[in-house]
This record gives sequence, C-alpha cells and structure tokens, in this order.
Amino acid sequence: MNIWLIHHAGCFNRGCEAIVRTTLRLIEEAAPAGSVSVRLFSKDPSGDRAADWPPYVVVEDATRRKYTRWHLLHALWRRKGLGRWLVRRILLRPGCGPDLVLSIGGDNYTPEYGDPRTWLLRTDEIFLGSNIPLVIWGASIGPFEPGSELESVLRAHFARVRAITVREQETWRYLSGLGLAERIHRVWDPAFLLPEVEPPPPHPELTDRTIGLNISALCFECQGEDAAAAIREVVWFVRALAEAGWKTLLIPHVYREDLEAARNDLALLREVRDVTAAEGLPVELVDRALGASELKWIIARCRCFIGARTHATIAAMSSGVPTLCIAYSRKAVGISRDLFGHDRWLLSSRGLTGTRLWQAFEALMEEEAEVRAQLQDKLPEMNEGARRNLDVLRDLIAP
Repeated sequence: MNIWLIHHAGCFNRGCEAIVRTTLRLIEEAAPAGSVSVRLFSKDPSGDRAADWPPYVVVEDATRRKYTRWHLLHALWRRKGLGRWLVRRILLRPGCGPDLVLSIGGDNYTPEYGDPRTWLLRTDEIFLGSNIPLVIWGASIGPFEPGSELESVLRAHFARVRAITVREQETWRYLSGLGLAERIHRVWDPAFLLPEVEPPPPHPELTDRTIGLNISALCFECQGEDAAAAIREVVWFVRALAEAGWKTLLIPHVYREDLEAARNDLALLREVRDVTAAEGLPVELVDRALGASELKWIIARCRCFIGARTHATIAAMSSGVPTLCIAYSRKAVGISRDLFGHDRWLLSSRGLTGTRLWQAFEALMEEEAEVRAQLQDKLPEMNEGARRNLDVLRDLIAP
C-alpha cells in the first residue's frame, strides 16, 4: 500500500516532526511488515531529506518548484479536461499514486492560517476528484464565521473525505454542529505517543529549580507588537524567576538557522538569552539542532514548563510536567481544556506581559503537586486517546 502524507511544513517545526514520527509508528503497527511505502510531501524537502527516516519513507518536494511531482499534480489539475485525465492516468495511477492520503497539518483548517480555499482545498480536490481516500489527520478545525459561504464550502468539502480524526473536544463539537458526526473520530494528538530520546552531550543543566520556557514571536505578533516589545516582556519574566531562585531554560521548538525571524523561536530566544545573561541571570538556551524526541527528553526533566508551541506543551504534559500553555491559536485551547477540564493553566497571548506570565506561573506552582498528580492520572487516557488513531488506520488499511 502507498500512503502519502501531505501538508507537512517540515521538521524544523518539531511539532510537525512529532506528528509524522508518531504517525509512522502507528502505520507500522497497522500494516504488515514490508507492505507499506510512505511518501512525505514536505515544504522543507532538503531539511527533511537529511533527517533519519525508516527505509520505507521517501521525502518529496511540496514547494512550488517547477517539474516536481507536486508541481505537476497542481499544474495539470488546474487545466481540467486533458490535464486531469493525465493526473489520474499517469501521476496517480495504481502503483504510482497513493492508495491513501493523510492530511497531517494539525491546525491548517483554522482561521489563524487564512482561507483554506486558496491552497488546502485545491490540493485536497486532486485526490477527492480522483476517488482516492483522503483523511484529515489529528486535526483542530474552525471555527469559521457561522453561516458564512466559507463555512458552507468547508461543510461540503469535509462531507467528501473518508474520515476526520479530531484531537480535541472543541473541534468535535464544531464539526458535529455542521452535521459531520459520521465522519469524525475523537482521538488525541498522535504526538502524545512520542518517545523521549536522550540527546548527545553536552546537556543543559537540569535541576529541581529549572523552569522550561518556550516563547514564539507569534504570541506578540497577533497583538501588533514588535520583537523588541516581546523581548522586553520575556526578559522581565526571566528576571522575576531569577529573583525567586529559579533558573530559566529557553527551549525553541520551531527553528532553523535560515528561518525568518517571525517564525523562528530561536531568533527571539537568543536575544532574550543575550540580554539576561549579560545581567548575570541564571538562564540557559538550547541552541542546538535537536529533534522532537530529544527536546522532549529535555522538557521532561524541567520542574515546570511554560510553552507557546502546542507540541512543546504536549511533550511536557505527556511527560507529567506541570504545564502552562500560552494560547495564540485555537488548538492550544481545546487540548488544554480536554486535559485539565478548565482554563486555569491556559494563558491567552492577547495582552501577554511579563507580569501576567509571572502571576500565572505563581498560581501553577502553588498547586504543583495537585497538577502533577492530575497529569499522572491522565497519562493512560492520553496514551489510549492517541492510540485510537491506530484503530482508524487499521480500518483504512484493511484489505
């Protein structure tokens, strides 16, 4: 069986990497050994080809570079008529094209990422229009403006896919309200199953006074603040931690040396490190090209974790580490509510300041023991929910 994974941004986003790696492990469980080949369509093909993948995985270029398989699929499909005939008879013919397509972007179909009609739905239509099963995988979806043309288009679109696995209850309720209950499967994000891998030394100093902190420029971008303002607020918070006897470990989760600053956690955190280290504060930065499992090993050894990137917080919560989630998108809200049953450990990025970070951190640490116990109690549910993705895969792969 040929399985294509599409809408993958690239492993510079360790959350995307975590989804892919855990999905591959589930595919291995669902299918007989040697019976599956996987094509991973990546927007960062050179970076992903350098990653360590199982031998059955081939990384394909999903940029708009000319004459790649991805480019030809879209160029010919737009021509309709003969172009679509060529797509079906040559590029997607049995044995060459996919038997199953998983759309793995996570939160691609949410308002934060713009109008999905401009690219996502066009890509999906290539497979739906060729009668190839398409699954929206581990997703957070919507909410879009009620009664809008876009919502109507999406309802019709999702009614045509083979299945939608949703990772939080907010999405479940939204899609059920659109009459799509028969299409959806309630799961947890497959990344809850990501194993830890100890990185090669040197390791950061990890003690019972180490607080892990992941901040993204996106937290401040949504309120129109520039990087300098973001750095000031984070530096204030690091100072407050130091005055209370805590060490801060800055942990990027979306980064690559040549990534633009607006998307690059490392660019922001390096500036925070430089300012705070110059003041002699106890701060350290993970400034190495580590993978998702290696970062999870580090996060799991922090006393507490505060994170903006959803899969950085999933790494913490699935390791039983008390976690404060900074929500700049819908996905963080739903996942945190499902896990804790309330929003107390969820901090909106709107109006985010160092003072608000400190107040939320203090509240979390006052209930540290209770939160840690709650996470331990929830671990079986996290794993069971993430493994429900396997049941869906088995049904899809079964002959």
